[in-house]
Amino acid sequence: MKNKILIFCLLLVSLIACSSDDNKNKNELQEELDITVENIKGTWLAVEYSDHSGSDFQPYQSIEKDDQYTFTFKSDLSFLNTSNSQCNGFYEVNQEDRKLILYFESGCSSETSVSTVAEITNDLMILIRSAGDEAVKIKYRKQ
Repeated sequence: MKNKILIFCLLLVSLIACSSDDNKNKNELQEELDITVENIKGTWLAVEYSDHSGSDFQPYQSIEKDDQYTFTFKSDLSFLNTSNSQCNGFYEVNQEDRKLILYFESGCSSETSVSTVAEITNDLMILIRSAGDEAVKIKYRKQ
């Protein structure tokens, strides 16, 4: 009986140890990246958002499939925007200020958009856009 209990305990400890190693490896893969053209370029799909209310952001809400859009950031510093295909343009990144600045083509409702990069990993980017007292966090997944 003691042997069965000992074997069970050893098995349990080994499973717990493997599980924590798996979590550690996942976290290492999701290491925060610098805000550079190299790390931002690619296609990013908007999947969730969080509105600012009072002094805190609200919990994330999913963006409905029909309302999802992408930004494709290219090496030549141009971008394509599927939320409004007529409003593409050029972008700039500022590592020091953690900013992503979009310069839209003429004829768009806005000439520029400045977002703070709250987080960026290999497959996740969170941008915060502010306008006066209002702000929104948008979570993008790399495609």
